Amino acid sequence: MKKIYSLILSVLLAFGANAQSLVSISPSSANQGETLDVTITGENTSFTQASGTTFNQGSGTTLQFSFEQGSTTIVNSYTVIDNLNFVANITIPSDVPVGTYGITTIDNLNGELTLANAFSVTEISGGPDVIYSDDFSNPSNWVTDHDANDC
Repeated sequence: MKKIYSLILSVLLAFGANAQSLVSISPSSANQGETLDVTITGENTSFTQASGTTFNQGSGTTLQFSFEQGSTTIVNSYTVIDNLNFVANITIPSDVPVGTYGITTIDNLNGELTLANAFSVTEISGGPDVIYSDDFSNPSNWVTDHDANDC
C-alpha cells in the first residue's frame, strides 16, 4: 500500500512540476487605440503557429484578451519564436475601458492557459503639439503646448 501512495505522489509531483502556465506579457500595458508588439512567455509550453491566415484560424495557439467581445479580435498577426515565446502584433480598441485585464492562450497542446490581471489599458494622455501664436511669421514667438487635450 505504501508503494502505491509513493507512486501516486510521484506521478502527481511530476505532472505538477511540468504544468504549463503563462508567465508574462511584455510590455504589460498600452494606451487606448495603440498598435504594438507584445511578447507572451510561457513555462513548459509548446506554442505553435496557426495554419490559417489570421491568428484565430487553424490549429495553432490563439491569444485572447479579457476585454475582447464576441468574435472580434485585437490580434493582427503573430510569430512563434519557440515553445515558450511568441510575439503578437495587437491593436487596442480606442473604446476599451481603462483597466487591467487577463490574457488567455488556447491550443491543442497546452489547453487553455490564463494569466489574470496581466495587461493594463491606459488612457491616452497628451496629444499632438499645438502651436499658439499671434504672429505665425516669426517662429521665435510660438508657444508649444505638449498636452493639447487640456485645451
